[in-house]
Amino acid sequence: MFSRYFFAIVLILLGIGFLLGQLNIWNFSEIFGLWWPLIIIIAGIVILVQSRKSILPGLIVLIIGLIFLADAHNIYQGSFFDAFWPIVLILIGIGLLTGYSRKMKYKTMIHNRVNSFVVFGGEDKVVDTEDFQGGTITTYFGGTYIDLRNAKISSGKAVLDLSVAFGGVEILIPENWKLHPKGFPFMGAFENKTYQVTDETSPILEISYFVMFGGIEVYNQPKKEHSGRRYR
Repeated sequence: MFSRYFFAIVLILLGIGFLLGQLNIWNFSEIFGLWWPLIIIIAGIVILVQSRKSILPGLIVLIIGLIFLADAHNIYQGSFFDAFWPIVLILIGIGLLTGYSRKMKYKTMIHNRVNSFVVFGGEDKVVDTEDFQGGTITTYFGGTYIDLRNAKISSGKAVLDLSVAFGGVEILIPENWKLHPKGFPFMGAFENKTYQVTDETSPILEISYFVMFGGIEVYNQPKKEHSGRRYR
């Protein structure tokens, strides 16, 4: 919801600015050339404020905006990727440390949640529980596949928090679940390929997500490339 309103407001303001520029009322092009990275910086700040599990996605977006801003004002003389990749590696290292601690904390305590942290790799999980409550999925430079078809939501609603950068996450859910996605795709995509559910009593899976240079897919039937895997 936020991403739709945010981009709508940005597009409206940009349209007004460029229109005033075409009418020679305001030199918007020059101002935009210097300050357009503020759009990315504001998006990063909002992601930081809204994030409930990890500050890493918001930090990455914020740093991208700051690098572009420094470049626009000739504060930083190098190329964007010269500074971007070392910072990303540092942040991923920090994420590995914090993610590892979080995973160890919940490993033997919580059985009705899915907690996945993947960096430069892949992970497949089949969840089979009568009381699925949600969880956290973090994927950087890798892929994660979660099969929830055998899971049930007894409380009426479960919440999954997803953070994806330079990778992909695929989630398979039961056909009677309602999907409520909300999040921020930054040069990435979220695809809802599930069937439309009209029953008001159906359980709800809420997915709160951030995806950058990657993709998230949610669907009801396994794809052909997953047909060889064994599911319960």
